Amino acid sequence: MNTLRNVVDDLYADMRANWSMATNNYIALSQAEKKLFVKSGISVLYNKQRIRSTAANISKESIEKRPCFLCPQNRPTEQRGYAWRDYWILVNPYPIFERHLTVVSQKHEEQTIVGKMRDLYALATEMGEEFIAFYNGAKCGASAPDHMHFQVIGQKLQWIVGPKTIESAEIYNDEEEGRICSEIADGRLRYRLCHAKEETAEKLLVKLLGMRDIDTDMMNAYGLRRKKETDIYIVPRLTFRPTYYYAVGDEHILVSPAAVEVGGTLVLPREEDFEKMNENIAIDILRQVCYSADNDIKK
Repeated sequence: MNTLRNVVDDLYADMRANWSMATNNYIALSQAEKKLFVKSGISVLYNKQRIRSTAANISKESIEKRPCFLCPQNRPTEQRGYAWRDYWILVNPYPIFERHLTVVSQKHEEQTIVGKMRDLYALATEMGEEFIAFYNGAKCGASAPDHMHFQVIGQKLQWIVGPKTIESAEIYNDEEEGRICSEIADGRLRYRLCHAKEETAEKLLVKLLGMRDIDTDMMNAYGLRRKKETDIYIVPRLTFRPTYYYAVGDEHILVSPAAVEVGGTLVLPREEDFEKMNENIAIDILRQVCYSADNDIKK
């Protein structure tokens, strides 16, 4: 049986054989500088190739002026894809981790999680426990908000897999649909859709959106497979970029938190920002862009 994992292995083998630019970026990634703040569990990665994403101009005017780089006619000829459902699975040529995929809609449609939750659930389920599938909202991390896509990484993001502290409260429970829990994890708010199935994942999202004032453009979502269950995490965003992004002089840090950063790995494309990053700043960046209490977004 040709599983999705087998397909991914084939895509990477093809890349190494036929796509030197992407291969070189993966080699460079293996040599990138990293540091870990033990108290908080936050990791920091210096990756200069991610400048195009971190500093991306996602204004409507800018998007309309440039060709969509996720549409097939504009993708590199070496970027072979695999058809899965209504998507193409592609190796990301500008990786954050050693396994980094972009899962792109086969038609040009706007980035939205509404109507797509069962796909995120299925993607996480089929990829298995070694991977995390995620979604960046159009206004909080998606550098192509005009083209629907997910991403998949072969990395266990600390804040999703095992935050240091967690307070959980059940806010919805249906025997057939599953449960919704609000969680304060390391001082930041997220929601967990648990005991769901593919056919009920969308129902739980709709239920949550009806209970809480969440803008799906300002939201990150993650699918994580654990043993025989797949959990979905929803993180409503207070803001896209922290004050450090807009500061001048020594206070300026080029950081645009998307799902990877919110998940506990700050990716910095400039060496000077990597050098001055400390644990207190890292914690402050993440707390600035996330809510800290469930009551803040109740309808």
